[in-house]
Amino acid sequence: MDQKNLTTLFVENKNQTRITGVAEVLSVTDKTALVKLNDGHIQIWGTGLKVEKLSPEEKLLLLNGNVTKIEFLSQVVGKGFFKRLFK
Repeated sequence: MDQKNLTTLFVENKNQTRITGVAEVLSVTDKTALVKLNDGHIQIWGTGLKVEKLSPEEKLLLLNGNVTKIEFLSQVVGKGFFKRLFK
């Protein structure tokens, strides 16, 4: 598999997160991040989340903040999902 299409997730000490294979960042707040990957989506919950680096060329996202939960999603479903996400 081509390195640019490879999806990886590294979380260091629950406060630094590195994601590769990023196709698009759909939303980031201080409490959640929703990211479209080459092969699905990922949602990250936490506190004090902020983007340290976003590189579309490298398909790379670096997040800082305390990560409390990570969920891989095969797809994001319509309006209901976003309504629950931003409650």
